[in-house]
Amino acid sequence: MELVTVNFKLAEREFLAACRVLTLGGARQKLRVFAAPPVWAAAMTALLTLGFGYPPTVALPLTLSAVSLLAALYYFSFVVLPRRSFRGDRKFRDPVTFTFTGDHIFVRTKLVESRMDWRLYSDLLEGRDCYVLVYGKDIRLLTPIPKRAFRTPGDEQAFRAFALSRLDKKLEARWPEAVAPAEQDYTPADLQPPDWR
Repeated sequence: MELVTVNFKLAEREFLAACRVLTLGGARQKLRVFAAPPVWAAAMTALLTLGFGYPPTVALPLTLSAVSLLAALYYFSFVVLPRRSFRGDRKFRDPVTFTFTGDHIFVRTKLVESRMDWRLYSDLLEGRDCYVLVYGKDIRLLTPIPKRAFRTPGDEQAFRAFALSRLDKKLEARWPEAVAPAEQDYTPADLQPPDWR
């Protein structure tokens, strides 16, 4: 049975990079994040000047304040929260060993020894310096794998082959144009209203 083993201790900067890959993993996400401030500024300025009749000397400082608030929110979301997650999560303090096979992923640290099925994961994203295994649907969580952990290019290619062959093909399209089929076909488990007595 072919397997790939990687050993590493995740650095904080690598975790932050993986979080950015997860958040900005597609062209649509990048467009939304980077187009929002100028669009928001233009709309707010137009609303304040044309809608409410404020002079530009009042509307522009209010708009700049709102855009500054958005920039602070971006910094908090992309830097502060991931740093808190990394520093507060005990699993990132110890070296970790991942063993990837065609059927399972084995994880071993000082505190954890587990075997997971590839079906736990829904997607594989690739950044410049890391891979991000994604699990969860509405609240997406990640397992970062730094590229530096692969001993040979062959190990990295074998990992990619395992991931791409085992991930759910329905979830391979990361940015669907329409509503996902699971959302379209939703049927409640119980059609009876709850008893509120």
